[in-house]
Amino acid sequence: MMEPVTSAIGLVDKSLELIGTLSEFYTKHAKVPEGIVAIRDDLVYIDEAITNERRWMSWMNDLRRIKLRIEDVVEFYVAVNKRSSLELEGLLAGVVEAKFGTKRGLPRYLEEIQDLSKKARERAETYLRQVSQQGQAASTSSGNMEDKEEGFINEMVDGPLGLETTIYRDLLEKLRDGTQLTVVAVSSPDARGGSELAKAAYDTILHKEAFACSAWVPVTDQSHHNGGGEQLLNDILFGLGWQRQEAGSSPSQLTTILKDFLKTKRYIIGIDGLQTLSYWDAVLSAFPVDDYTSSRIIVTTTQDEIAQICHKNCPVYHAKNSRMRPPYTQSFDLEEVVQILCTGTARKRRMVTITGPGGSGKSVLAKAVYEKIQTEEEFRFKASVTPLPHHKEPHKKLLLDIIHKMVDKKDQQLIIEEVQNLLSNVTSLPHHEEPHNKFQPIRDMIDRMMYIKDSEGKSSQELIQELKKLLSNERYIILIDGLETQQDLSNVTSVCPEDNIGGMIIVTTTNDEVVNLCEGHATIYKMQPLDAHYARNLLVKEVFPKNESVVKYISTINMILETCEYLPLAIANMGKYMKSSNICCDNYSKCEKACINIGSLFGKSDAFRGMMHMLDRSYTRLSDDAKACLLSLSICFKDLVIENCGIKDHVIKRKPLIRRLIAEKLISSEEGTANKCFTELINHNFIVPVEFSINREVKTFRVNRMMPQFINGKVDYENYVTWIDTQQGNVLNSSHTDITRLCLHNTSIESDTQIVDNIDISHVRLLTFHGNASKALMNFSDYTFLRVLILENCVNMKNAHLDTIGNQQILRYLSIRGNKDVTQLPENIVNMPSLETLDTRGTSVQEISMDVILLPELLHLFGEFQIIVTNKNSKRQRFKNLVAFRNNDTRPPTEKSKLQTISGFLIDEGSGLIKLFPCMPTLRKVRIWCRKTPPSDKVITELLEALKSLFQNKDGKAEPIDSLSLDFGDYRKDFLEDLKVESARPLLSLKLHGKLTKFPRFLQPFSDCLKELCLSGGNGVTVLLELQNFSSLQFLKVTNHQFSLEEELSFQSYGFGRLQRLYFDVKTVPKIVIEKNAMKGLKSLQLLCEKLGEVSGILHLDQLNEVILPNRNLGVGRLSLEVSKHSNKPKIIYADGSRQGALSRMLGFRKPEDAKEPPHAAGSSQTM
Repeated sequence: MMEPVTSAIGLVDKSLELIGTLSEFYTKHAKVPEGIVAIRDDLVYIDEAITNERRWMSWMNDLRRIKLRIEDVVEFYVAVNKRSSLELEGLLAGVVEAKFGTKRGLPRYLEEIQDLSKKARERAETYLRQVSQQGQAASTSSGNMEDKEEGFINEMVDGPLGLETTIYRDLLEKLRDGTQLTVVAVSSPDARGGSELAKAAYDTILHKEAFACSAWVPVTDQSHHNGGGEQLLNDILFGLGWQRQEAGSSPSQLTTILKDFLKTKRYIIGIDGLQTLSYWDAVLSAFPVDDYTSSRIIVTTTQDEIAQICHKNCPVYHAKNSRMRPPYTQSFDLEEVVQILCTGTARKRRMVTITGPGGSGKSVLAKAVYEKIQTEEEFRFKASVTPLPHHKEPHKKLLLDIIHKMVDKKDQQLIIEEVQNLLSNVTSLPHHEEPHNKFQPIRDMIDRMMYIKDSEGKSSQELIQELKKLLSNERYIILIDGLETQQDLSNVTSVCPEDNIGGMIIVTTTNDEVVNLCEGHATIYKMQPLDAHYARNLLVKEVFPKNESVVKYISTINMILETCEYLPLAIANMGKYMKSSNICCDNYSKCEKACINIGSLFGKSDAFRGMMHMLDRSYTRLSDDAKACLLSLSICFKDLVIENCGIKDHVIKRKPLIRRLIAEKLISSEEGTANKCFTELINHNFIVPVEFSINREVKTFRVNRMMPQFINGKVDYENYVTWIDTQQGNVLNSSHTDITRLCLHNTSIESDTQIVDNIDISHVRLLTFHGNASKALMNFSDYTFLRVLILENCVNMKNAHLDTIGNQQILRYLSIRGNKDVTQLPENIVNMPSLETLDTRGTSVQEISMDVILLPELLHLFGEFQIIVTNKNSKRQRFKNLVAFRNNDTRPPTEKSKLQTISGFLIDEGSGLIKLFPCMPTLRKVRIWCRKTPPSDKVITELLEALKSLFQNKDGKAEPIDSLSLDFGDYRKDFLEDLKVESARPLLSLKLHGKLTKFPRFLQPFSDCLKELCLSGGNGVTVLLELQNFSSLQFLKVTNHQFSLEEELSFQSYGFGRLQRLYFDVKTVPKIVIEKNAMKGLKSLQLLCEKLGEVSGILHLDQLNEVILPNRNLGVGRLSLEVSKHSNKPKIIYADGSRQGALSRMLGFRKPEDAKEPPHAAGSSQTM
């Protein structure tokens, strides 16, 4: 898929920036090489070519390759420079030559980049020379032809989802063909469906091709009463911009005028609703045939006789089934949105924003609401428009479309006639009567007519002012289907007056930012997937004959619905596919195969064209960062897995994925960038959230069940990842070019397996390895520019397999988790200056050198380890310098660590890392355990000192601590009573595991910032009274499976004011009392107790929307009955996965069958 010119310019700009960085290194130490100067000149020339022509360039791949190569070289030398204080000449002569040798140093890479940039420049020169030779007129025509194929593909992607896409696509193809006049007759028994189809095609062709004149002419009743066609010919002339002819003109005279006017012009004309056969020949004869202008005529009719008429050699297209798709919306959706718009203050503007992913029925619902309200209420102005994001002036185009829809050519003629009538009335007034009141309507009508006539040449701001004037004191209804930019929303809301006489605006969008801006002055209506009843009915209607029982196929039907995510468009397309392929629900194996392969069917089966267009449109609207995130998911999974009619979802953790993307520099490390990516992917329904954190960030997610093969198709098309499986005998050879990400799966037990055949793999940026460990395949020294290395859950992986890792200069992400036979890290890992993330979880690595902690860029460290100091005196001195800094605040340490996360540090036998806490000012997530033996008094004393330094916030500017976890198993925690904290850094999340007999006083300073608290392994219930005044607490989890509460648990009025989720799991609770105004913000209540007594006051929880209970335990029945009386009708979710109550309407559309565990049962809302 070609990227727009803006991406090309971005690549050039980034490449120039990197070249500048490389030049700076040289100017400090030596003369800049000629190669760098030549590359920079080539890039500047290409930049000028792109900017001047604004085309989608054929050299995009070359630009990508140049940019990647420059990045590789720059990042490597930056990393080397950080390792040494030598001058650049010394680096090149020493470190670089030692690693690469003279044949593989910088000159070789500069020659490669220079060769690429030279070829790209030659391509740009050739292109610009051809454009110059063609001349301006030829250039315009050629440009239209060059853009035609790709433009139509994109427009079909953006086509109206309310239309039968196969017929829509065929109609567009027919309208594009030929150089002669093309006449297309759209015949449909459904007049509205034929008009919608034809108008959509007319708008698309008019937008994408150049016409000298155009007209869309609805056939009026007056036209039909006039048997000779004079009225229709007059309407066509007027629509084309010609003056209306006097009454009494014969059809032959009008035909001559029209033929002369159209001679040599390229035109497109739509005639909507032609029902009279008698004058069709007269109308058709007015259009010249042999001028080869590629003009187009579109006619809609419900009369087969008209559709069958063919004008000489002009092709005529018959579309007898061009109906709107049935409204796949639930009846209560339509009624609810109509009610929203039809209620409220009579003179106030009413606006509803319908949001949801593609395929959820937004457009169909919005159109149904728009049409239903028009039949029930009167409006002076009506407009239904679809923004065109690829237009050269998209914001202005939207305003123009609204104007033209509100006042078309026919309305202008009516205005003229009314003005004439008013003028005649004014001249007949008696002399003593004041004509002022008669003239004012004339002025208003003339003003409207004039600004409509001149609107094409006006700016966006002028159009906004004119629309304001037009809509002032007039009732209107406007539908904007697919509004995706904040600028368009601002323009629309500014032109529509708040205080008129009940104007209405309907907007559909997938953009979360647009939705947020709508809050406050619009009702937000979030589309939900179909509930089980509607979804089954839709599938059954498509697949099964009438009156056939489907009870015996219910498990197969549910599997299909879950695969389609209960989205109406997907269900309808799947039903059509099954029907066209003769797949019946009694053939389980074929149904299962269709579900697994649904993503690959999108591009192969006509039945899935609607889904394919919707997905392509959603994909093209993603930002570059979101696309990178989506394509990277292909490394985490392959295909959908179904077992016994049940879908096994692969749940992915968000934070490890983000760290990997940042390591590859696919997304920015800036705060909020990753959140924005995931928001986009959720809004467009590519991923489905499984669990959220307390601040509503996605914690874990799964890929939409229809997406795996769709994503893999994009990955293959864009050459994003190269897959090699030794079982299939795959080998990397000359057919594999530009390999940047490589996934190896080794099933061979041979020790000398090879996968590289005379190909350079030095530029591979990401390498993942699965299967049998092999030293031959794990020679990482060949991967010079590696950024990410994932060696997880390999078979028989030993320490020796890691020997070649240590000399990676720009490796940022290393994961060896899940390899139990790995007992230690290679010594040369301390030579990796760029390493940011090291994950050793699931290995037997119990000791990590202090030198690893001091790696200059290390941010995240995971595992179960202790810190050791090597025997080298220089390293000991570094350690002493760091420890000494604690006692001398005025003297800066020799080095400071950048660590932000330490998860799994053990203090069984010594304090180790604890002493370094004062030298880790950026530390934000810490997990400390005691695994084998209770900590000694000395270790406890040092731990308290370290925690005190961790919390210290002398200047009040320290970043908050995101998460602190202290796990002492069955050992005592009373020593925390001795921890005194003053001027503390904010603490957001705390997890305490171990024997806890009373409330830890050190928590008091965090009462206004602590958002999450998890207490387990002790008598956490007794501290609840102390916590009720913690004003920021949003999530509270208390667990102890051996503990039984003997007294009632009481939640006091105004206690836990911001608590949203309460997770309570102890053996027995005799009674829970919830007083009025207690936990006013609680949304989720989870009481997983073996024996649960009476729960009183559940109706006081105004915001409650879900209750999670154990299944078939004592007390559950009574509580379920009480919950059913709640005004919110909260969902009742049982611990075994069954549910009662309303359809789950969680963000991401989780269905009742999705979860086999409570959504928040995992407890912790922070993912390391």
